[in-house]
Amino acid sequence: MPRVTKITQQQKRRDRYSIYINDQYSFSLSENQLAEARLKVGQELTPTELEEYQQESDVGKAIAKVYRLLAARDRSTSEVTLYLQRKGYGEEEITAVTRQLEEQKLLNDNLFAKNWVEGRRSGKAKSRLQLRKELAVKGINKEIIEEALADYGSETQAIIEMVEKRNLRQKYPEQQKLLRYLYTQGFTIDDIRQALEL
Repeated sequence: MPRVTKITQQQKRRDRYSIYINDQYSFSLSENQLAEARLKVGQELTPTELEEYQQESDVGKAIAKVYRLLAARDRSTSEVTLYLQRKGYGEEEITAVTRQLEEQKLLNDNLFAKNWVEGRRSGKAKSRLQLRKELAVKGINKEIIEEALADYGSETQAIIEMVEKRNLRQKYPEQQKLLRYLYTQGFTIDDIRQALEL
C-alpha cells in the first residue's frame, strides 16, 4: 500500500513541497494544494488517491507556468491552451487549468477582447477589420469580437486619430499615397474620404 514517508519543501521552488511515497519521490504540490490535501507522513493512500494527487501535481505545475505567462500580459483561453499543449500537457490537465484560471478571474475571453480593443484604440488606432483579424488569431470567437467592437466608435474617428498620432500627413504628403496607406490598414475608401474630407 502506498504510504507517505516524507514531505519536504523544495529548495528552488519554496512554494512547492515534494511528497515521497515509500521513500521515493512521487509528486509535488503547491502550499495551497498541500493544505487542502491534508497529507501527512505515515498516511496510507489507495492507488486511486495516489493517481489523483499526481494529476493534481501536474495541474499545479501547469498553473504556475501559466501565472508566469500571464504576468507578461493578458492571454486568451486559446493562447493558454496552445501554450500548455506545446509544454506537453494533455487535454484533461489543460481543461482543469483553464477552468481554475476562469474561476480565479485570470482568464476571461470577453474581458480580454474588450481590453485588446481599448488598448489598440488608445495606442495605435486600427480599423475594425484589423482588430477582427487580430482577435481571431488569438482564438476569440466572432460573437465576443463583435461585442468588444460595439463600443469602438466610428471608423472615421479611428482614421483621424491614426493620421494625427502617426503624423501621416507629413509622412504621405500626397493624398493618393495617404489614401492607399490607410486602405492597406483595413479602412474602407468611403470612411477614408470622409475622415480626410476628400
